[in-house]
Amino acid sequence: PMAPKNVYEHLKAQWKPEWTTLPSVAGLSIHIDRLAAAPGAVADIKREQVASGKLSSLGIREKVREAASAVVPDLRRAHYALEGAKAAVAAQRARLMAPPVDKSDVVGAMVRQEIRAKLAAMDMDERMALMQGDARVMEAWRELPIFAPIPAEFERDLEEKRLEERDPVAMQRMREANEAIVLIEAVLQASTEELREVAEFDRRGKEFDEFFAEAAAPMDAAFGNKTPTVEVDIAGIADIVDRLSHKDRSELIDRALGLQMDDVRA
Repeated sequence: PMAPKNVYEHLKAQWKPEWTTLPSVAGLSIHIDRLAAAPGAVADIKREQVASGKLSSLGIREKVREAASAVVPDLRRAHYALEGAKAAVAAQRARLMAPPVDKSDVVGAMVRQEIRAKLAAMDMDERMALMQGDARVMEAWRELPIFAPIPAEFERDLEEKRLEERDPVAMQRMREANEAIVLIEAVLQASTEELREVAEFDRRGKEFDEFFAEAAAPMDAAFGNKTPTVEVDIAGIADIVDRLSHKDRSELIDRALGLQMDDVRA
């Protein structure tokens, strides 16, 4: 099997420089070295204690587990960074999704009624073929009096196709972001497993999970109480500013600068 150091070097080499241009995952790369170093630092302490010969095997294990507890926050930070990256990618995807059907739209309801009439006379293959060409068919299908479930795999593939047609560049960036996430998850898993082994926890029991949860509790509490960040629609703000008159734009900039100066003086 590959030595732990080589495992991390192999994984680190897979990080693509262009991923750092993706806001959702740009900050993940800093966790690779931290995750690689965490169990290594504990292993160094273990070797020092064994070499000194001052402690019993039980005493050495206690020292090693104290050191392991001290590096758990590094692993937990990486976990929360991954959660943040996943949420950012999910938000990007949600922005590409078609808006939900407006049930108050009378014209739209009439169109879906006509589609339902066609669907009622079709078999499953014909319905799926029709759905490929018109995004409204799926909603009409769901409104059939006797609803026939849409095959899950077909629905996923169709959604991917619609999103790809809507914004292929954004979809490619999301795929790259997901690759980065999968890579850091692999590094985190390798680091966690190595820490378990160095600290001499049995793979089959729950002792390590309980130890890890206790060591991670302060970090979990800190992130659990963290105020969610507000996503700013930069493009939308820029569009609004562009539509302002020269006078209004100047007043807005002067007011913003004035508020910033007030913050500095405070």
